[in-house]
Amino acid sequence: MINLSIIIPIAKNNRINQCLESIAKNQLGGLQIEVIIVAFSRVAINQEQLDHNAINLKIIPTEINHPSKMRNLGVAQATGEFLVFFDDDVAVPIHWLSTCHQLLKQKPLEIVCGPNIDRDNDWGHVLANDIQSLYITEGLKTHEVKNRREVNFHNIPLNNCGLSQKIFKRVGGFNEEVDYYLDDVEFFYICHKLGYRFQQYPELAIQHYCRRFPWEFLRYKFYARKKIGRNAFFFPELYRDSRVIVIIFFSYLIIPLIVASFLLHPLPTSKIFLLFATLYLLIVILSSLKMLKRGWRYGLIILGIFLTHLVSYIGFASGLILGLASINQNKKIKIIKAKRYAVFN
Repeated sequence: MINLSIIIPIAKNNRINQCLESIAKNQLGGLQIEVIIVAFSRVAINQEQLDHNAINLKIIPTEINHPSKMRNLGVAQATGEFLVFFDDDVAVPIHWLSTCHQLLKQKPLEIVCGPNIDRDNDWGHVLANDIQSLYITEGLKTHEVKNRREVNFHNIPLNNCGLSQKIFKRVGGFNEEVDYYLDDVEFFYICHKLGYRFQQYPELAIQHYCRRFPWEFLRYKFYARKKIGRNAFFFPELYRDSRVIVIIFFSYLIIPLIVASFLLHPLPTSKIFLLFATLYLLIVILSSLKMLKRGWRYGLIILGIFLTHLVSYIGFASGLILGLASINQNKKIKIIKAKRYAVFN
């Protein structure tokens, strides 16, 4: 009997060998696993290179280049009691699989995950991870290694999580009609509405490639926020239901308030302008105190927070415009939502 089915989609770059090597090194203690790779046909997969890992491996080639559809294809071939989702560029410690299985057996009605530790620890990657973890920017807690704790559905990384087949089937799999920036949030939102809980365990930490500050990180944030802006137009409930997202939204509003007050009162000495600017700067500095103690380079976090807010706001606003331009899709999306949300309504 297969205990864990590990689903790994490969859509673009093929970094799977290091991932499989880390899986093969896991101390299973009798645990039976299978690894299912769903690979976009244009990505080169060298079967001979993969065979040396000596693990139960299935490769499913597909012409579909959509993460949700690829993961659903993988799950359709899975025979394990529990499912694990990885990205192809992760590396897992030697006890990850046995620990994950133990936790899922103890609490089968939980979705479990762990922190994502960046493979690189230079200042650009550390800065990017710390910016993302702040409540005033993203509140993403999956980059922190702390005690076991419950997290909200926005904080489940789909590159590092486990759940039972029963939960997956009850939700209805991943939504194949939405984009890469929404499919995981929508899935875990339905889990949340069904009453399932999300637990983060430091024992399930993995290594994962993360984007480096400034350019790679900021470029990703712009495109991600643009997608979120468009998705928020059609799926407002996904963002309304998270306290962290509400905090982030209002923190973003400070920038346009500063700009508006400056335009209304052109003089830099304007009391309104100074009030908003001082408030914003104070919040940023207080949020950055821990990073500022690490050295002069980490003082860039103040600039980093501002730039993250700026590109995120521009991206989000442009996404809302795209949503308005796509208003004709609203009827189709309502039909999809009604079908998906019927499991908890």
